[in-house]
Amino acid sequence: MQPFRYLALCLLAAVPVPALAQTPAAAPAQPLPTDPAALLQLAAQVNGLHGSDLKPWHIHATWQKLDNHKHVKSQGAFEEWWAGPDQVKVDLTAPGFHQTRWITANGDAIIGDPGLPSWLFRAIWKDITVPVAAPGVLPGFHLQRFQEKQHQAPAMDCAGLQHTDSDQPFIGKTCFTDGLPAVRFAGGDPIRTTFNSLVQLEGKYVARDIQIRPADMPMIQINVDAADELQPGSTTDFQPPANAVSASPWLPVPGLVPGRVVSGYSPQISTDLRMRHVQGSVLLSLQIDKDGVVRSVEAIAGPIALQQTVIDAVKTWRYSPWTLNGTPVAAQTEFTFSMELGTTTIL
Repeated sequence: MQPFRYLALCLLAAVPVPALAQTPAAAPAQPLPTDPAALLQLAAQVNGLHGSDLKPWHIHATWQKLDNHKHVKSQGAFEEWWAGPDQVKVDLTAPGFHQTRWITANGDAIIGDPGLPSWLFRAIWKDITVPVAAPGVLPGFHLQRFQEKQHQAPAMDCAGLQHTDSDQPFIGKTCFTDGLPAVRFAGGDPIRTTFNSLVQLEGKYVARDIQIRPADMPMIQINVDAADELQPGSTTDFQPPANAVSASPWLPVPGLVPGRVVSGYSPQISTDLRMRHVQGSVLLSLQIDKDGVVRSVEAIAGPIALQQTVIDAVKTWRYSPWTLNGTPVAAQTEFTFSMELGTTTIL
């Protein structure tokens, strides 16, 4: 079995923020494309901080995990300096964890806590810098354009994946509002993301207020409090210091080839859970050693009653190694188990 990498879609809302030097979002000169693939392709190009034409930039964000009563369970910070794909520095802070990482043409190097950062930091990086992936279609699904009503608000223009042979709800959708190609809402079961307080930096839409809502798990609130261009003569050092140690790549890089599952058990819904009609989707994050052994499994979203069943099964998996230019490396990956009564599907 080959798990597909879970690609969470993202969203933004246009609210200008005078405190930053960015340009407030403006309405486009022409309507949004009616073709769903063209719409998502446009959104992938204009949302986030990526592209060969960008000038060097810097962002700083804080994050909080909030329980159902909006009480803070944990918090931390994310900071990135970027001057090109091989000139990146990130600083990551969480309770009991601090790591500074340099991404260079010679690979990654770190100071601080060893190992790969958690899924949370990858989610923050993605939602700020690459919030929309280029459109793709899973086997048995097709892209569909539709409108979604909002409570006491205009309907949103949306595109999403729908099963070819049924009228079941969309497994993932990306929605837009106010005629902008900036994303307003995205996701589905088991995780949804909303983006608010939109500004434009170097012509790209960037959200300052992001909410990640995993099913049955604490909400993640992300606040981007700085987003600006690096000025000429910036003192940011994109070369790791002498005491930094080499590390496996944290983000997707050219030459990184995913491994595949070669042994292990598939999760099965127990008789007790089936009798109680417990079903749903569980999103997992795995950290895998360079020898293909699953070292840690984190449930990110999904029904609490199903999480341990899925975790126990995935811990038995053995992968062929991820490789970077032919050399085995440690890796992190995410995917979703859709567990309906009597069937289990990996998305």
